[in-house]
Amino acid sequence: MNVTVGFIYVSDICYYRMEENPEKKEARKNQLLNETIPFYLTKFDQIIGKNKGYIIPSTTTWADFVFAAALENYEYMFGAPALDKYPALRALKKRIHRIPAISDWLIRRPFTNS
Repeated sequence: MNVTVGFIYVSDICYYRMEENPEKKEARKNQLLNETIPFYLTKFDQIIGKNKGYIIPSTTTWADFVFAAALENYEYMFGAPALDKYPALRALKKRIHRIPAISDWLIRRPFTNS
């Protein structure tokens, strides 16, 4: 699963973010939002739902942290509604963000647009 997330991010999302031509960028965005991201996030949402809110059943692992960070990036790039169709993913991100040390960091971290 982590390899797939890496593939999505490194290929399609990086190409979208780096695209300078506005028409091509919009076309890449539409493909991401209408095909690529829904294809994968639907599967991930089902897995996390089946595993009762975790990527690996019953416990928080590094995979949950990686997903929470990736999901935050998706929301940053495409807006908060980008996760509306994926309740298990949104809940995973919220659960990770409620961990006191994570919550504290999110409040005080410097903003970057990368």
